Amino acid sequence: MMLELHVPGFEKVKAFYQRIGFEKVWKRAPDGFKGYLVMKMEDNILCFGCGNESVLDHPYFKDFPKSTPLGKGVEVVLTTSHLDEL
Repeated sequence: MMLELHVPGFEKVKAFYQRIGFEKVWKRAPDGFKGYLVMKMEDNILCFGCGNESVLDHPYFKDFPKSTPLGKGVEVVLTTSHLDEL
């Protein structure tokens, strides 16, 4: 599974996913909306874009009304062979 999420901060994201077994694969420091973080656990790859408040200015999101709640209607399913350990 590979998923890309656009988030306003990498540190909380990284800390949360490391607690459940993900490891950082690659990171580009936030620079406008060009920051990127890739984390992996088994066959699951999570990609995070922006890493700062510029996520709201990303060209992909420009057509969404600013009042649109971020993250609504998202379901993320991760697989693991070591659920009991987690």
